[in-house]
Amino acid sequence: MSRSQLNHDPKLDVLKALRVFNHVMDHGEKEGEVRSFMGLSASTDFDGYTMYLNSHHAKLTVFFHNKYQLEFVKAEELDEFYTLLDRVAEVM
Repeated sequence: MSRSQLNHDPKLDVLKALRVFNHVMDHGEKEGEVRSFMGLSASTDFDGYTMYLNSHHAKLTVFFHNKYQLEFVKAEELDEFYTLLDRVAEVM
């Protein structure tokens, strides 16, 4: 199956995703350069300007100036990713 990519989705609150990313980085279990918390994994590129937030089936990449790309195979996987974002945001 091919992966779908979105560069804009009105359902995504990028600022909330960045807050969730910071929470995962601060409170997640460390596995190499990746931190994992409540089903999400967070990491950055070598200079810290690009951040990655992943579930098992979807990936959010946030670039400089809050431009982003979402990758997923099925719409249900993207919905699951948003559910995980909401769950982590609730415990922050």
